[in-house]
Amino acid sequence: MISVIIPCLNEEDNLAMLLGQLIEQKDISLEILVVDGGSTDKTTLRAAEYGARVIHSRRGRGCQQNTGAAEAAGEYLLFLHADSRLEHDHQLSQSLSCIQQAAKRTAGHFKLRFETDSNEVRERLRLFEYKTQLNREGTFSGDQGLLIFTSDFRLMGGFSEKYHFLEDKEFAARFVDYGQFKTLPSTLYTSARRFEQEGLEERLILNVLIMAMFHLDSEYFFKGASEAYRDNKPDGTLNLLPLFQLTHESVFYPGVPRGLIHFFLIGRYATKNLWQLGLPFYLTRNNPDRWLSSYDRFLKPLTDNPAGYLLGTLAVLIWFYSWRFRLSLKQRFKNES
Repeated sequence: MISVIIPCLNEEDNLAMLLGQLIEQKDISLEILVVDGGSTDKTTLRAAEYGARVIHSRRGRGCQQNTGAAEAAGEYLLFLHADSRLEHDHQLSQSLSCIQQAAKRTAGHFKLRFETDSNEVRERLRLFEYKTQLNREGTFSGDQGLLIFTSDFRLMGGFSEKYHFLEDKEFAARFVDYGQFKTLPSTLYTSARRFEQEGLEERLILNVLIMAMFHLDSEYFFKGASEAYRDNKPDGTLNLLPLFQLTHESVFYPGVPRGLIHFFLIGRYATKNLWQLGLPFYLTRNNPDRWLSSYDRFLKPLTDNPAGYLLGTLAVLIWFYSWRFRLSLKQRFKNES
């Protein structure tokens, strides 16, 4: 049996659609647990209507998912976000067979497809969709779902509850030292609403800042991120300037010498992810595997070294402060007009 764990916060509409798909799954035994973090809408009522078990928890995805896992009775756990959509009614039975046939200590995830009516958004997100099937370091996210042996999950100690999000990235970073990820044979659909509402470019840049600060494990950044994140523009798009300011403060919070070390660590992290730069070009030619093979064989040995990290650090510094200056200039002109 699979225990499906869905953390929720005010997701009545999305949840109803997902639960409707789950109860239509064939040739599989499911236990559905909806873990609510304090919804003020009809989320819990919707869950009960579809026969799901409702569990109440402190807010925070890591905490909510751990609470659900502690109550789960299944041999396997499947973590899904409320805005996820399944591809067909044998998806979970096929996924379970895939995991059962895999090596021990294997966790599964789906390929991801973003749902959007915007051709621009769809095209720009092709890179992210493709990365979800690669199983390269850093490519897993909770949007893809996570199917894992209950015993493995508990042996790993569950998700981190340090922050209200990024529990998926933290878990994946630990799991690669314990086992391996496997791409399941179906697609999971998710909404592109956040990119559409907050601005495509703005959201992509924010993701870069978040991952850099996550790599540094910067408590200073994540304590102040909620307030900076709420400072959006009137049209709902992200105001990136407060987030760039917060990132700068977070890097140099311990002092200038330590701040320079932080930038070097970010530069090293960026250098190790250079393989992502060529993907958009090769995706347009439907031959991304050629780029990845060439990168691993030729470019990685040239860049994955101290000299490469220093060049990466310089590139990060130029990118970061040029964007910060540009945003500051725009804000200044806006205030004067």
